[in-house]
Amino acid sequence: MYHDTIINELIRRGVTYFVISPGSRSTPLTLAVARHPAAHTVIAYDERGGAYHAVGYARATGRPAVLICTSGTAAANYLPAIAEASNDALPLIALTADRPPELHDIGANQTMDQQNLYGSFARQFINLPPQEADLPDSAALEAVTTALDRCLGPLPGPVHINCMFREPFDLAATPDAPAAPPTERVAASVSGPAVDEAALSAALDAMAGAQRGMVVAGYLPSEADRRAVVALADTLGWPVWADIRSGLHNLSPFVSDLCALRERLTRPGAAPASLPDCVIHLGGNVVSKPLVDMMRSRFNGTYVKLPGTTRSVDPTTKCSLSVAGDLALLCAAIAQRGGDRRTSALAVNGVEAFDRLQKRLYEAAQPDARLTEPTIASLLSRDLSDDVGLVIGNSMPVRFCDRFALYPQLPARVAANRGVSGIDGTIATAIGFSAGLDRPVVCVLGDLTFIHDMSSLTQLVTAPHPLLFVVVNNRGGGIFHHLPIAQQSDVFEPFFVTPHTYNFEAIARQFALAYSRAETNGAFIEQLEAALASPAHAVLELTVDQDANMKAYRDIGGQP
Repeated sequence: MYHDTIINELIRRGVTYFVISPGSRSTPLTLAVARHPAAHTVIAYDERGGAYHAVGYARATGRPAVLICTSGTAAANYLPAIAEASNDALPLIALTADRPPELHDIGANQTMDQQNLYGSFARQFINLPPQEADLPDSAALEAVTTALDRCLGPLPGPVHINCMFREPFDLAATPDAPAAPPTERVAASVSGPAVDEAALSAALDAMAGAQRGMVVAGYLPSEADRRAVVALADTLGWPVWADIRSGLHNLSPFVSDLCALRERLTRPGAAPASLPDCVIHLGGNVVSKPLVDMMRSRFNGTYVKLPGTTRSVDPTTKCSLSVAGDLALLCAAIAQRGGDRRTSALAVNGVEAFDRLQKRLYEAAQPDARLTEPTIASLLSRDLSDDVGLVIGNSMPVRFCDRFALYPQLPARVAANRGVSGIDGTIATAIGFSAGLDRPVVCVLGDLTFIHDMSSLTQLVTAPHPLLFVVVNNRGGGIFHHLPIAQQSDVFEPFFVTPHTYNFEAIARQFALAYSRAETNGAFIEQLEAALASPAHAVLELTVDQDANMKAYRDIGGQP
């Protein structure tokens, strides 16, 4: 039967990680996975959380997980994570069960149109009719081949295989189910398109005349990309603005570059001569709104993008040229063929800027002082190690970590869902990221983000490594305090901040998690170190007073 063929072929090709949500119509697929000795399975009661688990796994490994669910709204619940995977070029395979054609359009139970359910977010949609429709096994093999080709192609992303099953299901074990481990390993990614020589030549010409060149390192999904960017920056002698997701954020000298560039480029009224005349942007988008605002409103130079396997998008609307191709190959080509270049006039010593910021953070981080978002980020980056992964929630956490988590101890493996930048699915993403990394993970997220994905805590039952959820509780949507709507007092609290009274200790107890709480910097460090030393899953709640928090941003400086 083709459900066995699909699962056997996926596993033979090295795709062995399956996230299954219970359901009846998907019984044939679930049985094929459950009875295969080489399959690794995770059970997710909630399809939305299961799909975000797969997103986290793909972020850690560069390889696809396979989602399996029943028909109807179960499949629709995959959409948010599939949109995230599509926009951040993450491989993922969705196997959705469906009712046979004769049950469609007649009002049959749990039946809806699942054709092209994920629209343009899916790199490929494949519909497999019921086996009884004389569908040969070769069609299932072709579906797997096509899915992997598109899923891991030059622009990786999700694929959708819709499997129609007619009752009664064949529940017998397949007699020739393979007992051997996979014979092939699927690559984490495949080579990007051949380098566009004409575009590369144009980029080299633009860079050759630059006086004030700057490198922007955005989201870099692979270690090869990170090494290539480091080598190119060293060759060019240009300063680097390294995003929190680049894996280079805390490396010397990039952290000093970042502090100096922030001071120079994002202050109001910066003279045109202090701005770059050429920017080469490597990888995906960046978190920093001040950088994007500067590029959009005041930058008038040449802007070259080398997106690699990420989408070539341009929120600044200033991109002069985008060069497609494998990022590591492009970086090597630029380094080898670029000729002699003068060191950028922007390449000033950033040590003083770094020291100034650290002094302000040190003064704010006195042990008895109340916690604020800047000090949370700073202290966290001091206390972590490369033995853990870090997942950062959207809204304020990813912004304040990008701005203030600058110590070398910050792990190189940092993940955040910035494809569509929703707050949903963060807990599940962290659990999948931990599974993919095969190491513990710390997840920093806001209170509303935690509440939004609370049901995904059920996935911790089978998580092999401890996860620590650092919940920044400012009693609602803290990001809105930084936006103009904060001046509209009649609607600000009830419609935007949306304060809540959830008890995070009770939530932790409900899911059998360890719990601790801190209000001061000293207590945070004490509780963080204790939690990191424990083998238990845990919640560490950090209570933040919003008035003190806003004052800290003003005193320390820097728009998040």
